[in-house]
Amino acid sequence: MQDNNKEYFFSCTHKEIASLIKKEKRPRCVGMMFDGTRRILKLNPKHHKDAWLYEEKHIRNMMRQAMKAAGMLCEMGVSTIIGPLASKGNLMREGFMPKGLELLLKPLLDKHSQAIIKKHQIAISFYGQLKYIQSLPQSKHIQEYLKAITRQNPKKPQHRIALGLGFCTR
Repeated sequence: MQDNNKEYFFSCTHKEIASLIKKEKRPRCVGMMFDGTRRILKLNPKHHKDAWLYEEKHIRNMMRQAMKAAGMLCEMGVSTIIGPLASKGNLMREGFMPKGLELLLKPLLDKHSQAIIKKHQIAISFYGQLKYIQSLPQSKHIQEYLKAITRQNPKKPQHRIALGLGFCTR
């Protein structure tokens, strides 16, 4: 992309970008990190032991921002968003189940996320080794979150979000 095209693109409004995407008929599917903030911060060694990275308030805000970004992608014409949320390695991490996964799922049911889901008619589904999650002794509580999230899916969704749980990273 030439520099003047980059400048034009970066000065576009969301509506103008949506128009460009619809005109070009792409992208229809986008991959997005829903919980990647911790990974980015941990690139700097001074953040490796920061307890606030694991606080409920931080994770809730991170997930709300991810849902806001998903809403913007829907407005731009993207129909499917794929977001790895918790790998099998995450699930096996000491203390992650069920509390860590609950912290990631709970914001999907709050008013903020529900407003975005309703506005854009988004259906949320899960992919990965869900049977592995069901086999964990701490998973009963998590199963209730998964059911509650998918229960609110619209009958005729206009957009989809697929969140990865228990997937392998190799």
